[in-house]
Amino acid sequence: MAPSTSSSSSPSSSPHATLAVDASCRRSVAHDVEAELRIICLESRKKYSQIKEHSERVIAKLIASDGDVPVEEVLAVIIVASETHNPRLLLPCLGCIQRLIMGQLVNTPKRLTTVVTYLHDRANDTDQTVQVKALQTILLLLTPPFAPLLTNSELLMKQLLSACVILLNSESSLVRHTAVACLRQVADFLLDGADKAYHSLSEKDLENMGSSGRNGGRSKGQSASLMVEAMPVPDRLPSGPLRLLFLF
Repeated sequence: MAPSTSSSSSPSSSPHATLAVDASCRRSVAHDVEAELRIICLESRKKYSQIKEHSERVIAKLIASDGDVPVEEVLAVIIVASETHNPRLLLPCLGCIQRLIMGQLVNTPKRLTTVVTYLHDRANDTDQTVQVKALQTILLLLTPPFAPLLTNSELLMKQLLSACVILLNSESSLVRHTAVACLRQVADFLLDGADKAYHSLSEKDLENMGSSGRNGGRSKGQSASLMVEAMPVPDRLPSGPLRLLFLF
């Protein structure tokens, strides 16, 4: 499932929240989230009446909002429904998460933390279909729009890596292969972020890092892989993407 390609309408004033969604896209996302919530309602009607009622309240808000998705309330439904560990509920919950990601609504540190923690928890579920869908959802996050949020958080990257490593031990070949794809994407993601961060360093930054950035015989225009080879682990790890690369 490919990430949304809708462009940002304007830069955000926040250093973290850099994603924006136009009105037509928001209505489309709201419709898709509503469809997933209706599945949660349907699957919870017999055994989980509180989840059904909670979902119905959020659906009512969605219908009345004209595309303004109450993201925190949707996430609250997802978390409560997932406590059942019932695959018939977990799959539409993951579907909701995917809709929010593709709609670029997981656009604050708090929302992203909630989603990443949720996906890490899903790695411990035993249903293989749930595991594959969780990994597919992780792949949606490992895309350029989320780089500013993810590459500045060691905790979030550790959680994503941990989920992938856990699922490498799955009995299912499909789960294992998807986990390998995720790990490759994580590596590319970290290299790309580190390369961009390295290119933005000043001479003073390089000196402070205690690296051989200026005297290592390679220019700042080199590829990410060559840059990693040329740069020893500095005495002081820089924060952000470069620190993540050295750690992982």
